[in-house]
Amino acid sequence: MVNDSLLLSQLRDLLTRKEVAWEEKKMFGGICFLVDKKMCFGTTKGKFLVRVDPEEFDGLLENSNSEPMVHGSRIMKGYLYINPEDYQTDGRLEFWVTKCLEFNPRAKASKK
Repeated sequence: MVNDSLLLSQLRDLLTRKEVAWEEKKMFGGICFLVDKKMCFGTTKGKFLVRVDPEEFDGLLENSNSEPMVHGSRIMKGYLYINPEDYQTDGRLEFWVTKCLEFNPRAKASKK
């Protein structure tokens, strides 16, 4: 299993380099990064959880080593678990972070 603390460190470094303000919160059995008070991405059990544009969901799912997030029996369109074989490849972690950050301004905040 991939070390979540290493992934968390890499994510923090990427956000710092991109000069993005974020918060960290325990969610989904791991740590999620919130940008503008909206879940953007996170890590749990060696997988990288991303929130992407639902319009791009099917294409991203088809062209990556990922699986959809499932809640109960419902696929959560726009949420993907990225397997380490994908995000550990050159430039792929930054690709996913960029995808999440591009969608974030249009994402709806969770109801409190």
